[in-house]
Amino acid sequence: MGPTFIAGEEGWISVEVQDANGCVASDSLYLTVRDLPGVYLGRDTSICAEEGMELDAGPNGVVYNWSTGDISQIITVFPAGDQEIWVILEDAFGCSNSDTILIEACDVAFLFRDIPTAITPSDGNGLNDFWEIDILESFSNAVVEIFDRWGTLVWRSEPGYSSPWNGRNMKGEEMPMDSYHFVIQLNTQAKDDHVTGIITVIR
Repeated sequence: MGPTFIAGEEGWISVEVQDANGCVASDSLYLTVRDLPGVYLGRDTSICAEEGMELDAGPNGVVYNWSTGDISQIITVFPAGDQEIWVILEDAFGCSNSDTILIEACDVAFLFRDIPTAITPSDGNGLNDFWEIDILESFSNAVVEIFDRWGTLVWRSEPGYSSPWNGRNMKGEEMPMDSYHFVIQLNTQAKDDHVTGIITVIR
């Protein structure tokens, strides 16, 4: 074998060498293989909220180096056009890992691409009774409006959407099973800061 050896399995590794004069020497060590520290910044996304978005590199590191120059576990990034942000973390054993996230300029349609499209408030199983829109937690002034197929406003949220829609009108009456139009007005300073679509009530 040559003067170098690449090991990837845990265990004892021994070496014996002999020089040109026939002199022999040996040494050994125990190799411990550790998992890389986990780090995940989340899916590529878009930022519209003026208060920014937190990125958490996870608790597995003792050293954090961000492309932004930050060195903490959690940082806050703000709308600034398209951004590529990465972090390299190192754990207590000297093992390092990294992740990168792409953050696009404010794109409301992209940001709200995965919100639920139906609720089932009267099926008796206690699930999916409310139209939960988690992303609205980042928009304290957002207002959600629900319209029937004739364009009549049937429900409007308070700013911040703290009480999700449950398929009733503003008088508390159950709305019939149907598809309803919605408008989510984020009320930020960004242009085109609203999203529209269809939410279906299934009973």
